[in-house]
Amino acid sequence: MVANVTVIACGWAAYWLASALLGWPGGRITAVAGTGISCVLVVALLFEWWPAIRVTRNLAVSRTISLSIAATLAVLLAWSLPLLARALGVPPEHEWGWLSHVTLNALSTAVLLHVAVWRRWPARADI
Repeated sequence: MVANVTVIACGWAAYWLASALLGWPGGRITAVAGTGISCVLVVALLFEWWPAIRVTRNLAVSRTISLSIAATLAVLLAWSLPLLARALGVPPEHEWGWLSHVTLNALSTAVLLHVAVWRRWPARADI
């Protein structure tokens, strides 16, 4: 129960900080948060904390490295995907929705399918 309340409180606090202090609209907050979620899934599920797990066996240090990699990847995607949307001709009012779709529906779903359904790479021959 406490964990659930903590997660919800942190989500509300992050939303308030992004909207009140940064002045971001709701669509942008959703897109950036979705980018962060998808990057954590890529690092944690798809690559199984690599390369951080190879650097050290200390769990705290390897998770810090992994989250730093995920945060860097999220910043790069949140910066570059709107540029790609403009290059593809996505209307400006739909850019953040397109980014949310790409990160949450396309990237995250592909990672979950790859890990949970297809059982990682290379694809097993007995499937």
